[in-house]
Amino acid sequence: MDLSTLANLINAFAVTAALIFAGAQISYYRQRRRRETMLELVRSFQSPAFTSALRRVLSLPDGADTKKIREVLGPDGEDAVYVVSLNFESLGILLFRREVTPGFGRRFF
Repeated sequence: MDLSTLANLINAFAVTAALIFAGAQISYYRQRRRRETMLELVRSFQSPAFTSALRRVLSLPDGADTKKIREVLGPDGEDAVYVVSLNFESLGILLFRREVTPGFGRRFF
């Protein structure tokens, strides 16, 4: 085995090892990103603003329109509806992008 063949083998081994390492790092990055996304989502659902808004929105009668929301919840009732709907909209976007799975809650709650 001459020196150029040995150098080519070492080069091939180094490139293969680098590709395997890169693949492992990408996989680890994706797992970490998914976990951080789900944790941030859980934090948004456990915030005082969201829990207060959800409690207020759940007290509304079914089919409440804007007038009924203002009547039951007061002038800032629409804000509570927006907080709840924006959190659920964010969840829908993350599900659509497959950044979280439909069963993500079982891991946190």
